[in-house]
Amino acid sequence: MKKDLQDEKLTMVTKEFKVSDTDFKQLETLLTKYVTALKENINSRFEDALSVLKAFDIFNPVSLPERTDTEFRDYGVTSLESLMESFYPNIEQDEKNEIVTEWNKIKYNMVEWKKLIIDDNNNSSDLSKTQMMLKMMLMRKTDFCNFFPHIIELADICQSMPVSNAWPERGASSIKRIKTRLRSSLKQDMIMTLMNVSINGPSTGDSQQVTEKAVKRWRSEKDRRKLPKQKPNNRTNESEGAQEM
Repeated sequence: MKKDLQDEKLTMVTKEFKVSDTDFKQLETLLTKYVTALKENINSRFEDALSVLKAFDIFNPVSLPERTDTEFRDYGVTSLESLMESFYPNIEQDEKNEIVTEWNKIKYNMVEWKKLIIDDNNNSSDLSKTQMMLKMMLMRKTDFCNFFPHIIELADICQSMPVSNAWPERGASSIKRIKTRLRSSLKQDMIMTLMNVSINGPSTGDSQQVTEKAVKRWRSEKDRRKLPKQKPNNRTNESEGAQEM
């Protein structure tokens, strides 16, 4: 701000806008307090979740050692125990052992996928290496859910975690636009469909081509036959009136 006020191009605009060194000092102090309070608020809000988020790093292929390394055998077990405490708090010890066994088996598959992910220099996707590993696991969800049900579920949970609140806010705004007071009887499947169109669909200006195509398709269809207008039957009306009398 101080640099902008000293810009010669803005002299005509800011010649009457005088800011002293004391004012700049107050603004700097206010900004420092704001950033500090924001950091404390974020830490207090997500402090309990930091250990869980860190534990999900076991799906990062960069951290995964090779199967010939000595640390490969015990890799990820400690983090897996942290995830089990968060998402499976009431399971028995036998089931915990089953989850550890699932992890020790799927690690060998992850080593093979690691080579594909890291060696893929032509990858044009914006996904991180962890997201690519999770995507490979979930692409095989149908086959792997019978052999690694808990690990696939944990991968699904990790993949579904939002990295910001932008998407939830967009979803809330979309529901407000779609499910108004006069449309409160919409079912869940219809709401999900309309939300998908509202969030992921083209903007109003970009849908002109689709609209024109729909109109041409509608006009190209043959005319529907109109039903002839039926004249009222006087005899029927007279007989109904006589019965009522």
